[in-house]
Amino acid sequence: MIAKQYPALPDGRHNGILADVIDLGESLLDFGWEKRKVHRCLFVWLILDERCIQTRRPYRASLRMNVSLHPESTMYNAIRLITGTPPRIDAPFDLDVLIGRSNELVTKQKQLDDGRLAATVLALGPAIKVFPRVPSWFRRSEDRQRIRSAA
Repeated sequence: MIAKQYPALPDGRHNGILADVIDLGESLLDFGWEKRKVHRCLFVWLILDERCIQTRRPYRASLRMNVSLHPESTMYNAIRLITGTPPRIDAPFDLDVLIGRSNELVTKQKQLDDGRLAATVLALGPAIKVFPRVPSWFRRSEDRQRIRSAA
């Protein structure tokens, strides 16, 4: 399968809407002193402007993190910044409730192994502009997989 090339998002501050949370499963991470399997996920934001809405090719920014609600974890802090309140650590958290939330993102481009450019999220903040919803034409990762398997 050939990976889609999306427009390269310039470095800087952008308003985005969280459009997808992708379960990446377990990955083997090398911490230097040990290798450990960790459950990972990917948050995907769309950065929408008039060009993106007309062409249906939005800018994208993503943040890959471990699935953990430890108070010092990236996921815990991301949820706190997205919702405005810390998540409860004594109960499971449904990440799909985050979809559709607007945030200000600070992004930086990085080059992937295949040569494409991707925007990674360095910091999150409260939204300056709130988007009404994820565009109806956007297909989440799980929807695309379900469509492929039905074909």
